[in-house]
Amino acid sequence: MFAVGCLYPFIYTISSAISGYVEVRDSTIILFPKNVQFDAFKDVFNDNVFWNAYTNTLFLTFYGTIWEMMLSVFGAYALSKKRLLFRKGFNFFLVFTMWFSAGMVPQYLNYLATKRVFQDVGIMDDKWLVVIAMGMQAMKSTSPMTAVSCTTTTTRHRQLTTQLHLTMLPARSTWQLWFLLQSGMTVPKST
Repeated sequence: MFAVGCLYPFIYTISSAISGYVEVRDSTIILFPKNVQFDAFKDVFNDNVFWNAYTNTLFLTFYGTIWEMMLSVFGAYALSKKRLLFRKGFNFFLVFTMWFSAGMVPQYLNYLATKRVFQDVGIMDDKWLVVIAMGMQAMKSTSPMTAVSCTTTTTRHRQLTTQLHLTMLPARSTWQLWFLLQSGMTVPKST
């Protein structure tokens, strides 16, 4: 019964989308569409605003994910090294901000401050601003998933690095080892 209750808003939305304007305006649709037509879809797909918004979504998803993952992986790799100064403090900062985030308003204020800095420098493209703000969020770890990802990756790096240094790759440089770990080309020997 609960599942049916959860499905009803989706069914109603689809029915309203393909029903006639008069039927939607008069609220005569309860479950199934009436006077089926696709004029609303034609209007949306012929409007440049829709395609511009969709292009922005794809752009932010692609570049934002690459940027956030790059920062998370580099941060996790650095935190996996025992010789890193203040490593425990950085780890505490990651976990603390994961559990006690300031919320959406400070993040938005941070976005506005970053926008002002970019405008002073002469960068006016808001898409790249959002991508960089996503990376700042990854560095501050206000997103629980980013903190968990960074912490998990750090643990994985630490375990694999220890095993690889002891058994398989003692002569590799730090960058070669990082590349091999990230590319999945090395798997420690099971003992």
